Amino acid sequence: METIYYMFGSAVVSAYATEGFNGVKKALDDGHDYFLVAYGDDMTPSELLACYTGYTDFTEIEPDEFDALAGN
Repeated sequence: METIYYMFGSAVVSAYATEGFNGVKKALDDGHDYFLVAYGDDMTPSELLACYTGYTDFTEIEPDEFDALAGN
């Protein structure tokens, strides 16, 4: 299975949808909460769904965007 990268959090997802990755950086500078998940063979669907708990939105992001946000 190829790894799929997710970002959770309504404000950052909205910023990503309207302004792209630069919008995400602005939302983070404004203090909005987010959570990242690299979903692959080492994670069950139930574990992925548990990550969604407490967040009202999610989006799939590119691997390089995930790395930039995760500090890799």
